[in-house]
Amino acid sequence: MPVGTSVGTSVGIGARPRARPDAALRVLLPVVVVVGTVPPALVAPAVPAASSSQLVIAGSAVVLAGVGLTAVGVWRLLALGARVAPVIGLLGAGVLLGQGLAIGGELAPTGSTGLVIGAAGGALAGAGLLGVLVRWRHRSLAGAPTPRRVRGPLIAAGIALLVLAVARASVPAWLVAVGVVAVVLTGLPLLVGHVRAGTPRAALAVDPVVAPSADPAPRASDDPYATIEVDPPAPARPGPWGPTLRVLHLAGADPDGAAELHRRLAAAGHEITVLSPRSPGVHDRIEQHGAGMVRWTHPVRRSWTRSGRLLSYIAAAVVAARHTRADVVVEELTASPGPLAVPRWTTRPVVALASWLPDPVPADRSGSGREEHLLRLRWWAIRSHRSVVVRSPAAADTLAVGRCRADVAVARADDPDVLAGQVADVYLAAVRRGSMGRLPGT
Repeated sequence: MPVGTSVGTSVGIGARPRARPDAALRVLLPVVVVVGTVPPALVAPAVPAASSSQLVIAGSAVVLAGVGLTAVGVWRLLALGARVAPVIGLLGAGVLLGQGLAIGGELAPTGSTGLVIGAAGGALAGAGLLGVLVRWRHRSLAGAPTPRRVRGPLIAAGIALLVLAVARASVPAWLVAVGVVAVVLTGLPLLVGHVRAGTPRAALAVDPVVAPSADPAPRASDDPYATIEVDPPAPARPGPWGPTLRVLHLAGADPDGAAELHRRLAAAGHEITVLSPRSPGVHDRIEQHGAGMVRWTHPVRRSWTRSGRLLSYIAAAVVAARHTRADVVVEELTASPGPLAVPRWTTRPVVALASWLPDPVPADRSGSGREEHLLRLRWWAIRSHRSVVVRSPAAADTLAVGRCRADVAVARADDPDVLAGQVADVYLAAVRRGSMGRLPGT
């Protein structure tokens, strides 16, 4: 291998093992919410007169949740390579469920309320037993893959619970709400698949290692008869960073504003995926520039109304920031739809490209209530960023007035190639720093 050749270690964001047992929560939680919010009018004919339909519905939802969590725990144990623990967990969960039924039957001999409440307690106890076994298994295995965060499924289940609880008073309204929730839960995975489709697995080379020369110069220690000390050759300078950065750029309603920057970054070998709302006559495409590429993608295939396109873009941006394989996520701040607080939705490194900034919130509260609330919401989203790129010192002053404590990089080079290099340095610094996204030396 020639001198100066750099060998990089590939680091893939999506290289971690997929936690399939945790994905079952995305189905289990909405099902529990639907069962727990069934209108009493639908189940009243099937519930004995001595039983309370409200308690039966709530208890049934808890039983379903407990049994589902028990199944997830068994699945997780099997994924971790356990063979005895799942059997012990299932037997223990069955015993606890039977004990719960017996206790419930003694507390309420008539009707089914006691049995349902007892089964709910037993199911939760069994799920707790499996949770203890899973935690024990994780501690006994060094380097075992950790389960994914469940904040997203919990938020989705909470929103579904709120919608169905409001519509519960009317059976037709509740059925319509269930249909809407089902469509959303089905549409989001399709949206994720569309955003992730075709996104390549690029790699970021870290810690370059310089290979030694094939014919190094002789050293004095190699020759026992040598009388003159020969200095070893100086180490070769590492080669350039490579091979590429995977950049997910959330462009807002103005995808062409940074088009030249994207092309320059692609020419430097980076891979850029630009997500923006679909406009009439605009199609998904891939542009090849040098060793890199720019992929232009849109969340929907049909031209909806402007508000519909913006809403679909917001949903796709949140989904893409969480699930698309990227080394760094770039949120371009635009007036439409406004800041999206992307760092609050993803654990990946995030950089804000401030093409636009709102006016600071007036200190004297002279604006109208609605305008002031909108300004405060926008600045709350901007202050979630820890790394911001601006094009002028005036924009940096605006961020300071807005009490944004991010690391601000002013990129205002006249040469487009120099500007692309400055922006790429900020992206690389964000990747090095992880999700904090802070610049070197700060």
